[in-house]
Amino acid sequence: MTYLRNEKNNPFTASGFHLFLRKNVPIILLGIVFYVIAFLFFNRQTVVVVPPSRQLAWASRLVSSLHAVIAFTSALLFLTHTITSKAWDTLMNASRAYVLYDIGLMLLYPATSSSIQLDVSHHMILFFIMLFTFRHARYIAMGLLCEITQIPFYISWYLLKWDMDSTMLFKIFAFLTLLICFIFRVCLFSYIIYRLIRDYVYDKELITIPEILTFVPIACMNYYWFYLLVQKAIDSF
Repeated sequence: MTYLRNEKNNPFTASGFHLFLRKNVPIILLGIVFYVIAFLFFNRQTVVVVPPSRQLAWASRLVSSLHAVIAFTSALLFLTHTITSKAWDTLMNASRAYVLYDIGLMLLYPATSSSIQLDVSHHMILFFIMLFTFRHARYIAMGLLCEITQIPFYISWYLLKWDMDSTMLFKIFAFLTLLICFIFRVCLFSYIIYRLIRDYVYDKELITIPEILTFVPIACMNYYWFYLLVQKAIDSF
């Protein structure tokens, strides 16, 4: 954690901001190009399985699933001390790039988002929080673990679009989606907020109230999305 705690890695100082731009912007731009190419590839490949009107939505969710695997794996490697803080800070650019790519995609193709205002707001807050790796690397890594919930969620979505919502397979993945979302989006984020508050009470130099408040909207959005999933499950079953 020494690398991330070093003040020169603080992007909110003049020297840290220039260092952040010099080190990370080229990687972030390459990441955006990677996700755009992946989107174009998936958009071309899905033509054989879905009608043209659904291609954009399918391709965007496949790219989202790809990012989910990258984010979850890199966060897990960092939390288990398999990679160094410096390596994980570099890997964070994959998520920073994805957030910027997805905001651009939603603005260009609103049909790829079910609620563009909520999704864009979520991404903008998330990108801002990702700048705090120099202080809260562990908590941000814990938060990124929730990306794994995208996998069963999108599988359920694919099955629904294939009119397989009455099958046992759909019900299994729908249940897995609820279970994993409850663990990673409700319980985990509640724990993160609790730990942040506990750190503040223990030592006010570890974290400030404004920093805690940056995490709260993300937690509230996760609670809201879980509530929508539960409502959808109740309506379906």
